[in-house]
Order: sequence, then structure tokens, then C-alpha cells
Amino acid sequence: MIVKETDVDFIGSIPVHWEVVPVKYFSTFRMGQTILKEDLIENGKFPVYSATEKDHYFGSINNPQFILDEGDIVIPARGNSIGHIKLVHEKAVSTQTTIANFVDQDKVSSKFLFYFYKAFRENLFPYDNTAIPQITVEKIKDNKVALPPISEQTQIADFLDRKTAQIDNIIAKKEKMLTLLDEKKKAVINEAVTK
Repeated sequence: MIVKETDVDFIGSIPVHWEVVPVKYFSTFRMGQTILKEDLIENGKFPVYSATEKDHYFGSINNPQFILDEGDIVIPARGNSIGHIKLVHEKAVSTQTTIANFVDQDKVSSKFLFYFYKAFRENLFPYDNTAIPQITVEKIKDNKVALPPISEQTQIADFLDRKTAQIDNIIAKKEKMLTLLDEKKKAVINEAVTK
């Protein structure tokens, strides 16, 4: 395979037919909307993402100021969860502690971009360790992404979907085994102490 060098240190060399482009080429951004805990309702129409490391909802609301569509990305922008991105799977909204990344899916595969962001999180979302660390839209819109043609993006994302699912399955089995072993240990201790 013929490669070329890029001017981005963390990317290095890429296949000659790939491009390096800023994310603003295929994305628009905005800070999430101000949503307080008391604004949340049960069984609301739109789930709400907040700045967390885990991929779960903060709650839901009915009247968002903007809507994220399936394939958009939520970038936690405050605290220790900075850069722990989430791929949106249904119409949703995000809080003021996040950056909403609206993806032009005619130009880039959302899943490929999601995996690229995950692979280079420390390089793409750096922040100062201040009292409340944060990043802004201005800090990330010029980030560079190595971009293959869409067909290759899809192949890469599909491969990573399969591999990460396999790894998640192994982790789940190991965690179940650890739980069973811990229960066995407690039972042995209990029996030894009480008998």
C-alpha cells in the first residue's frame, strides 16, 4: 500500500487516497442547552445526554431548543468526562455540559467518526487541569481527521463494531465469572467461620 505523510503528528502516515480534513468540513457544533435536574420529566419525548463517562441518559424532556438526530455525536465538554463521546441512536438533546456535534452523513460515516474520536480522544479533546476543566467549540472545530472514502469508512466501522462486540462479550463473561468466584469465596469463608 502506498502511503503519504500528514502534517498531524498523532495521525502520522495514511494511505495515499485518504485525506486529512478539519472536522468543521463535515460537522457543525453548538453547546448543549441549559437543562437542570428539575427540568427533567418521566417518559419525556426526548432523552437528554449530559457530561458523563458512561453512555446513558440524564433523563428526558418534551421541549428541546434543538434536536440531535441518529448518527450525531455528543461530546462531554466539562469535568473528568471530557471527550468520552456518545453516538446518538435516536432523536435526543444534550445539556450545557456537552458539545452537540451535528454530522453531515453524506460526507462522513458517523460510526467511523465516532471510532476516530475514541481512538484519538487525548489528542482531539485536550484540556487544562483547572478547577473545572472544560473544552469549547472553538477548541475542537479545527481538529483534523484522517478520512478514507465513505465505502472504506463503512468497512472500518463495521469491522470495529464486530471486534468491539466480541471484546464486550468476553468482558461480560469474565465479569460473570468474577462475580461467581466472589460468591464462592464468601460461601467458603462463611462455612469455615460458622462450622
